[in-house]
Amino acid sequence: MKDKVVILDEMGKYEGTGLVHCNHERTDATIHLDEQEIIDPAQFPKDKVIKLIVRGSYYELYMAKVEQYDEVTGNLRIYEMTNDEQSMKEDLKVEVSYKINIIYYENQDMISMTAEMRDLSAGGFCFELARSLEVEKEYEAVFSFLEEASIIRFKVVRKIYHDTDDKYIYGCKFLHLSRKEEELIRKKVFLIVSQRRQQQR
Repeated sequence: MKDKVVILDEMGKYEGTGLVHCNHERTDATIHLDEQEIIDPAQFPKDKVIKLIVRGSYYELYMAKVEQYDEVTGNLRIYEMTNDEQSMKEDLKVEVSYKINIIYYENQDMISMTAEMRDLSAGGFCFELARSLEVEKEYEAVFSFLEEASIIRFKVVRKIYHDTDDKYIYGCKFLHLSRKEEELIRKKVFLIVSQRRQQQR
């Protein structure tokens, strides 16, 4: 069974797309790179560490090493594959510009305000807002830009004030995501990466 894959370098920079066929243990694999990709063989030296976003029944991130790139067949052989779930949550981040609604309760009254999301990953997101929110406090946000609109719980972990814009920049961490919510967010991140690469061609 072959799954679609996006290849990134160790720092998260885009390297290519294709179809990946893994061995049963998912330790070794062959990636057939897209024919539309322009690949320099120097991109994939032996033992180079790469990241793979594998889109199968679920979006997963793997780390692996390059064994060999074959220019003639367009096949990239890799080994020492390991599932890198934590890195998926922390590293793969895309810049976005979405309107979201932040919701919280104050003295039993529901407060709702519109904020501008600036980036998104599987572990959290960043947004800007004129109003001051509390660090470490839990909030909810309506993510209407997902395939299915969802109310997502999060907490603010960083807060920076920009006096030139008179706005706060908030770094946030997702809380208590269901598997379905996490899948919707991963899928959105994956699609943004893929679409932007296609637009650059």
